[in-house]
Amino acid sequence: MIEKKKDHLQKRIAENLKKAKANVVSNRAVAIKALRNNQQIEEEMEQLNGVRLQLEQNINMLESADLETMQVMRKRSDVLERVRGVLDQVDAVVASLTSQRELAREISETVSPLFDETELREMLAELEQAELDERLAAGEAPKPVEDDEEAQLRELQAALGM
Repeated sequence: MIEKKKDHLQKRIAENLKKAKANVVSNRAVAIKALRNNQQIEEEMEQLNGVRLQLEQNINMLESADLETMQVMRKRSDVLERVRGVLDQVDAVVASLTSQRELAREISETVSPLFDETELREMLAELEQAELDERLAAGEAPKPVEDDEEAQLRELQAALGM
């Protein structure tokens, strides 16, 4: 479109020059008017050339922006692939931890009945009773049995000088 307008303006300049040459001697006013029109047309052509130059620069900027956009998109894709790989590794670690936690729970459930606290206390009471029975049979006076807390309290009192 710019080229068509430029061609049209050049034809008008050529017509005005022809008109000015034809009227230079016979009608000076018409010749001057034709030359003024040429000046206006030349200014319009300069503006048109400026617009064309600006459009070419914009096209170049858009093309380079497209290249930059493609490069940014390619880098983004690479980063997303790396993140996806890291997430896969995290998923594997989480699955491993979950498996280990489940295994620990199963072991705890299996072992806990073996060490039931109530059974241990009953066994301890039976052992204490057997010890007392043996001492009574041997003729010894039974010693009072201290539980752990009383012994610890006495040790603390001794350490503090009470």
